[in-house]
Amino acid sequence: MHRRKGTQISETDHGGDNLPSSPTTRRRKSPPSSIKNGAGKHPSKVGLGIMLVVLFSALIAIEFIAYRMLGETTPPPSTSIGSTADTTTSSDSDAQIVTNAAVHETNNDRNSFPKQNDALTPTKHPTTFQPTKAREGWQAKAARRDSNAPNQFWKKHSPEPLPPLPPDVDPTTGEKLPPVIAYVTTLTKCGPKHRGGLDGAAVLLHSIRRNSYGWVPMEKQTEQSKSDNTQNKGDDDNDGAARPLYGGEGGRYRFRAYVIVDPNASPQNIGKSGECARFLRKIGYTVLHRPPLVPLFELPDDPDENSNPNGSHYDELKSLGYVGMHRPPSSLRAGEHPDKLRKFMHNDGCCGYTEMLKLHVYGMVEHELAVHLDFDSLLLRPMDDLFDAMLGKRGEDENENGSKLPLATLPRTREVDRTRPIDAAFTRDYNSVNRPGPDAPVGYQGGFLAVRPDARVLERYREVLRTGDFLLGPRDGWGGKVGGFYGDVTFQGILPYYYEQVAPKEGVAHNEAELD
Repeated sequence: MHRRKGTQISETDHGGDNLPSSPTTRRRKSPPSSIKNGAGKHPSKVGLGIMLVVLFSALIAIEFIAYRMLGETTPPPSTSIGSTADTTTSSDSDAQIVTNAAVHETNNDRNSFPKQNDALTPTKHPTTFQPTKAREGWQAKAARRDSNAPNQFWKKHSPEPLPPLPPDVDPTTGEKLPPVIAYVTTLTKCGPKHRGGLDGAAVLLHSIRRNSYGWVPMEKQTEQSKSDNTQNKGDDDNDGAARPLYGGEGGRYRFRAYVIVDPNASPQNIGKSGECARFLRKIGYTVLHRPPLVPLFELPDDPDENSNPNGSHYDELKSLGYVGMHRPPSSLRAGEHPDKLRKFMHNDGCCGYTEMLKLHVYGMVEHELAVHLDFDSLLLRPMDDLFDAMLGKRGEDENENGSKLPLATLPRTREVDRTRPIDAAFTRDYNSVNRPGPDAPVGYQGGFLAVRPDARVLERYREVLRTGDFLLGPRDGWGGKVGGFYGDVTFQGILPYYYEQVAPKEGVAHNEAELD
């Protein structure tokens, strides 16, 4: 049988019954009828390509529109904060330079908060920077929105005062009681991933309790438990030992535990965002609402003038200015977006700018000493030796103040004056340095800080934030000297900047101790 070249071989050509079912012998040149008739289940490659091009073009258009709507290409307006004072513009310069009002200590008492300046006018920087990338402008706008939203809380609320401390004398025995140490921690959010820390907060509180004044050691507790259970349940020894009580040896200082909460985690929030603070209050923490020392971004005016006829804490917070309002032009890099520093603070470290709430530990002036600890901390023994040294007391069996302290002897360690009370005690986080070296700046560990509360120090931190002298690109840090490690732009960086740079320049002689 002769066939033309390319003729399709069918089963009838070979008799049908003898044709093998191999796909090699059953080739077909023409597509199936279902595809010919347009009944296929999948689009063709050409149609799929057109669809992808259309979707990609739509995404580009949406991103361009969002950038035009959300991106900022001009610096924040240079308006007076808390005042209607006029400013003058020099014809020889593009910048308005307004001298930063110094903070005057009108009262030498460390428990007196300095009065705020009547007018705080931000420094206007030269508008010579280039427009930023779309994503950077978008992120800055989002950071401004997310940062200002919790501050609406202060239109109807104010920070609570500390509850009165217990008496210094035992009313039954007349014995003088030791000072009450403020143990402080912070809560900035309460989401599903944050609730795991509640167990740590409960364990931390128990470890504080068992290492403080009034805690009965384990042996005495067990004996008392057996005695009570024997009297109540009979002579069964198993009943008396059924519930052993564990604890430490106690300490020589009393305590009170506080948790400073951000409005995002306030116990007044209806729903799950307030559950964490409500749980902490239930197990023994005193909940305190505290605003930021300085708003991260400039706060807008309150459009609802009838919300509080007598004024609100929002108005007071707005009068404080905002981060970087007096930022010197020397700390701005060429082409830097004016909100870049604030955007970095919003996203820095574990908690962003809300980690600065830890600085309120300096405002616990009702207490002689205050200690800030993170939820993942644990006390294994009393810190009585440290508290003695910070209060200027000598140890029970020591001739020199603070001789039992485990002081560090590392490259950045500074000498401690043992004859004076210690103002602050901390540890350094050497593991967080990006480029380790003998001269590399090292931040303070953000999970532990013990201080002698002082309202004047709190005010100096506020002024540091208003100045915002932090160099970015490269990230040289606060004052161009303190940076290059984890958390440098927020809590772990502002602490060494204050104690090592700001305070010495202002003639403030702090006596701080770096612990090993």
